[in-house]
Amino acid sequence: TSGTEALAALYEVVRDDCLTDRFRVGLMLLTIGVVVPACAPSGETAHSPAASSPAPSRPGAVPASALSGEIAVGARDGHLWLINARSGMRQQVTRGQGGVDFDPHWSPDGARIVFRSTRFHVPDPQGTGLDGILIVNRDGSHERLISGDRGGLFPAWSPDGQTIVYSTSFDQANEHLAAYDVASGQTRDLALYGEGVQWTPDRAFVLIGREQRVVDGGGPQNWEIWRFRADFTSPVRLTDNPADDYFGGWSPDGSQILFTTKRDDAGDVWVMQADGTQAHAVVAWDGNQAAAGFLSDGRMLFTDNVGQPAWYLLAAGGALQRVDILAGIDGPVSWRAASL
Repeated sequence: TSGTEALAALYEVVRDDCLTDRFRVGLMLLTIGVVVPACAPSGETAHSPAASSPAPSRPGAVPASALSGEIAVGARDGHLWLINARSGMRQQVTRGQGGVDFDPHWSPDGARIVFRSTRFHVPDPQGTGLDGILIVNRDGSHERLISGDRGGLFPAWSPDGQTIVYSTSFDQANEHLAAYDVASGQTRDLALYGEGVQWTPDRAFVLIGREQRVVDGGGPQNWEIWRFRADFTSPVRLTDNPADDYFGGWSPDGSQILFTTKRDDAGDVWVMQADGTQAHAVVAWDGNQAAAGFLSDGRMLFTDNVGQPAWYLLAAGGALQRVDILAGIDGPVSWRAASL
């Protein structure tokens, strides 16, 4: 397993296998490059800070329409950027040096972003890939480290914006979920193992990814999806098979869960009911596809990681749309339904 990221491509080769198996399933195939964007008004750029030669479009895909909101991404220059989904205009958020900023997540009010960064080197006794967890205002101001010298993984905002939950090692031995109180700056141990948290739209439940050899005490690696009540009680295992499963997100009405599975190959996109039943494939191409989540209108966002990443939206009726503004961008990305 890997430690913290470096600025060379060699680091990505070492860490890729570990992180592909640690919940992101190919969404975090970060490559660091040098990008000189064309200048545009208001500190924005009209060109993408992503790859210059994205993968060819899948047959049947048409350019996505009716896009709105803002997308926070970790770009290949090592910084966070915002993309206006309607116009495609970009605006740089972070400007730190000596590492990579990635895995952004919007606060519920859209005023701030929590993200991970390799600019901060932390102890990683279990080799889980701990990074610094930071908050920054959407305009790049008031950036601050919230994970201290422990580091963390997979931060997520609570629906009320008062808490950020992430995975960390409190005692240098056991990985637990931590709850950071945004107002006080205090962090408490939730005494629960897991990586990644996502609340239902009605805030009643959360999804958590758990490696079964940690939960059960042995056996090969096997990531499964669990559902808890919002207070992190009453665990229910939703997936149960030898292959890795990783959640992508809840549907807008909370009735379905989009997820990635390795049951047949390197990654396919599936959907199941909120209770784990009726699981079935919706995208099962050759190679590695990874579920990113639902848009507010019900379209499913996913990425095809064959060559340069290509992003698609899949409507309930099966219409496949290509998201050209994300072409070549490595995930995860965070899409807000409406900009401020």
